[in-house]
Amino acid sequence: MDFLHKKMLPSTLKEYKRTFYAFVFALLLVNVHDSSCFNLDTSDATRVTRTGAAGSLFGFSVDFHGQGDSAWLLAGAPKSQTAQPGVTEGGAVFRCDVTTSISLTPNPCAPIAFDTQGDDRGVDLQGNILQKTQKSGQWFGATVKSASPAKDVVIACAPRYVYYTDTFNEREPVGNCFLAAANFTQIRNYSPCKRALDSDWQSNIGWNQVSYCQAGFSADFSPTGPQDRNTHHCQCHTCPHLCCMLLVVPTFMFFVVVFLFPIPDSQGGFGRLGYCQAGISLDFANDAEQLLLGAVGSYFWQGQLFSKTLTYDNGVPNLGGDEKKTAEGDAWKDDFHMGYSTASGEFTGDNVPEYVVGVPRGPGSPDHLKGHVAIYDSNLAVLQAMPEKTALIGEQMGSYFGYSLVVQDVNGDGLDDIIVGAPMYSSPREHQWDLGRVYVYHLEQPGLSPVFSEPTILSGKVSSGRFGTSIAALGDINQDGFNDIAVGAPYQTGEGDNMGAVYIYHGSAEGIREEPSQEIKASDFPEPLSAFGFSVAGAKDVDNNRYPDVAIGAYEADSVVVLKSRPVVNADVTVQVEPEFIDTENKTCTLDDGTAVVCFDINICASYTGINVPDEVELKYEVTLDALKTVGQRVFFSGRETSQTWSSTLRKADPDSMCLTQKAFLRNDIRDKLSPITVAAAYSMADPVTPQPDQLLPILNMNQPSRRTRQVNILKDCGPDNICVPDLKVFVSMQGTEIVVGSDKQLLMDVVVENAGEGAYEALLSVMLPEGVDFVGTGNPRGGAIITCNLQEEDQRLLVCDLGNPFTARRTQLGLRLSTVQLTGDSNSLNFAFSVNSTNAEEPGNEGDNHITFPVPVKVNASLSVRGVSLPEQVVFMKMERENEEITHERDIGPEVTHRYEIRNVGPSDISSSKLKIQWPVHTRTGEDLLYLLAVNVTQGNGRCTVNGDVNPKGVSTESASAAQTAEALYALDSSRAARHRRAAATSDKEVAQMPVPQVNDLQVNDTEDCINAECIVIDCTLERLNKDNIAVVQIRSRLWVDTLLEGGFKETTLTSVADFEVLEFPYAITADVLPTARAEIVTTANPSKPSVGKRPVPLWIIILSACAGLLLLVLIILVLFKCGFFKRQTMQEYTAIKRNPPTSESPDASSGYISDKTDY
Repeated sequence: MDFLHKKMLPSTLKEYKRTFYAFVFALLLVNVHDSSCFNLDTSDATRVTRTGAAGSLFGFSVDFHGQGDSAWLLAGAPKSQTAQPGVTEGGAVFRCDVTTSISLTPNPCAPIAFDTQGDDRGVDLQGNILQKTQKSGQWFGATVKSASPAKDVVIACAPRYVYYTDTFNEREPVGNCFLAAANFTQIRNYSPCKRALDSDWQSNIGWNQVSYCQAGFSADFSPTGPQDRNTHHCQCHTCPHLCCMLLVVPTFMFFVVVFLFPIPDSQGGFGRLGYCQAGISLDFANDAEQLLLGAVGSYFWQGQLFSKTLTYDNGVPNLGGDEKKTAEGDAWKDDFHMGYSTASGEFTGDNVPEYVVGVPRGPGSPDHLKGHVAIYDSNLAVLQAMPEKTALIGEQMGSYFGYSLVVQDVNGDGLDDIIVGAPMYSSPREHQWDLGRVYVYHLEQPGLSPVFSEPTILSGKVSSGRFGTSIAALGDINQDGFNDIAVGAPYQTGEGDNMGAVYIYHGSAEGIREEPSQEIKASDFPEPLSAFGFSVAGAKDVDNNRYPDVAIGAYEADSVVVLKSRPVVNADVTVQVEPEFIDTENKTCTLDDGTAVVCFDINICASYTGINVPDEVELKYEVTLDALKTVGQRVFFSGRETSQTWSSTLRKADPDSMCLTQKAFLRNDIRDKLSPITVAAAYSMADPVTPQPDQLLPILNMNQPSRRTRQVNILKDCGPDNICVPDLKVFVSMQGTEIVVGSDKQLLMDVVVENAGEGAYEALLSVMLPEGVDFVGTGNPRGGAIITCNLQEEDQRLLVCDLGNPFTARRTQLGLRLSTVQLTGDSNSLNFAFSVNSTNAEEPGNEGDNHITFPVPVKVNASLSVRGVSLPEQVVFMKMERENEEITHERDIGPEVTHRYEIRNVGPSDISSSKLKIQWPVHTRTGEDLLYLLAVNVTQGNGRCTVNGDVNPKGVSTESASAAQTAEALYALDSSRAARHRRAAATSDKEVAQMPVPQVNDLQVNDTEDCINAECIVIDCTLERLNKDNIAVVQIRSRLWVDTLLEGGFKETTLTSVADFEVLEFPYAITADVLPTARAEIVTTANPSKPSVGKRPVPLWIIILSACAGLLLLVLIILVLFKCGFFKRQTMQEYTAIKRNPPTSESPDASSGYISDKTDY
């Protein structure tokens, strides 16, 4: 077996088709602190980095080891080249000095001499010396574990160690481990699966019992058929159906004895322990008196847990103690991979540790491949089933829940908690794979069936990062009384070639904190690091400052980084103001220019505590006045500034050593006298100007707030208690009664907010908009104050309007303009939730009118436009000249007549299905052909038409419509004057088109051929989706049957088709109240080419009436002229006399004027 069994290395990542996606990781802030910086110091001054040979995978496993004040780093390098003869890349474990960042020794890391021998050799039955083991590529150092401080013992394993059975024909990757004690001077070998194979061969075969029997003189196998895989008896991975062996044994005097017996239950092969890979996980329990080994390959990769009792002689472990192992399970447990991780804890309350083991491909139906964690007692009997809700089962198939785990009390209740990793957890909805998760189960009730809390889930943030690949119990790294953990995400992408991150999570009384206190990324360091965080170890104080430190392995870079914990300072800072209420008229202070102002005192006092913290620390304060205002601050310091930086040195021996006091002044011209004045003091710890080499600087506790505030209230008109109690109310109305889906008309809503009480501070109007409704803007009618409204970034459906601060006792009106274009028509009603509130509370029971839900009906409707055009509008018919009387081509019938119907959805709603029913005059009442139907087509839009009759029933030859006619149709449909235009190309028949069109006044007889006077057929057209402003066109092409008109004596004839349009369905969940309909008709006029014009005499009554009318008109003219004096003209003599003696102004007739020359006539 040439790879570590699915241990998430690059070769196996390909097997699992691991895909990388690059995402930007958004670093979250905890309070006001940067989570990338807490008390693990990442600076170059204290960081310790150790490297191994290139390609050795140095750092694949890490741990700390030490006794007393001494401490070393243990780093596994499973592909390291060793001095073992004949062994290639056997692997090694290195012991490294980590006391200082710059090593005091020339070679800070040295390999531990666990095994200096080459491969073992053995003699087969023929006397050949053959290789007994294969240590090349065994991956020694893939796991390493220290028992300190309980014992001076270290164990390291080679899970890919290969052993050959005594017959030398089976290659068994059983795994192999070595224990080192007494400062690595005493070495012990432990390989439980190898020992099982040896004891199995000796006990079952027993060659010493049949000396000289010459067994195997002849032999054969007897096939017995398939066996039950639940037992795995008599199975071989090369011949699984051969279970019995026939053996012929020649004995004394050549007598022959024949034996037929089954092959014993061999422990070899992948069906038993031959592929167990013991040591893929390991742990010490019960103060290192118990050794736990995981073996994932046992029993067809069901997996197995070994428990070995260790006894000690002068500190050296004795492996002769009791050994227990989990038994083989049923066949459905194959490939569960139990033993990927192991740990111990106390969960039953009997003070005897239990064993916890990860099973990442369990637990079977119905949670197949979700993974689970099993708990065994000290006799390796599984504990009783836990309640379903607290069972330690993964939540996603293939997440590899149980790949990593640790046991540690993180909430300080004295009970062990279980932390489980699932590094391949993915989020398919966000297309993020292998994010990884960690589940923290808090033990709530110990017992034979322990009860755990529902898990606290810590989630990876970067796709393909595999958060949870490693988990380490760190102890209490910040000395707050609660243990902490580290979680590795070794494949989290970073800057450049660097890859990997480690997250630190702090414990608390409520359990593990869900946000990391610190994120340590590979890109934080100058040296190239890859797979940073694949291994993590902690809980060991290597620099004796009483804070545990952390080691992080980056095997792809052959490096290990050791980070030391900084002492944590717990600062107690208080801010006081005096007085807390100020009166704007009480001006007791005077500025430098003599101006009298109101003032108040700001007092800041501080003290600190901590473990191993300096005797003196310096705190810096950034004090900001009126901190809630970015402009127009109302208070200032003596230098007219609104913020100052103060500093003080605190002494640990004198907790009350330092208080600072400063005065602040109130401006005289302030307008806002209602909102409080906030004084904010942000504090931090100053670093020394010249830090010492390797000096670990203290740091403030990030779990405490680093900012203190205090408020100063201005006395205001809110009663004697200076407490304003508002009484807010909201009223809503709308313009219109309903919303129509698809309408682009804005929805206008009027909102009235009233305060019938005292001032309301930070008064807000909140409107929860339904899905599909968008905010457009506001209007403030009736000259009200401008109110601003904005959608919230975290919820784009929540509209918040600022009513003022304070919103005094008044009534204000606000108009909302909303768009409903995005409505999908899923509901027949939209509910708008309005709410008005303020930071100061109302009287209990008065909040009912602060909220209102306003429903708005939603309808669907569509206006329709159905228009038609005839091509041509008029046709001329005449006797057709044919070569023979038989009609064979459509041209022989008569002129072409085409009717086109345009259906337009004016909106606002879309239409999903509709029907057009056309009545077509195909025959006269006597059954003769009239408009001979040739084709019906939907020329625009989607749909199809069926004819309740025959199309081209006589089967004449047809031709397509002429291009001129098509162009004419498009022009006619688009023109509002289509019915009044004359067509240049009236028909596709050239001969008919050249005939003169008769004048209307030449006609004598008019006929109408519609469905009342003719026989019609029905054309049904079903149209598919017709969105708003979309058009569908249906075209009916025919020929006018000229012979029918000529033989019937038809004169000017109108031919009419009628279309009825009906909407069948809207594409919404809402049902329409009424389905729209429309009707249109198209008229074509047919004229004969030579109309007969008859002559008839004028009737006598017309002559007499005309004469009388003429005489009467003459009499009337005469009477009018007479009244006008036309017949009273003067004589020439009178005219001459007047002309010679014109009248004067005194003359009685002067005022009458004079007679014009025209009167002479």
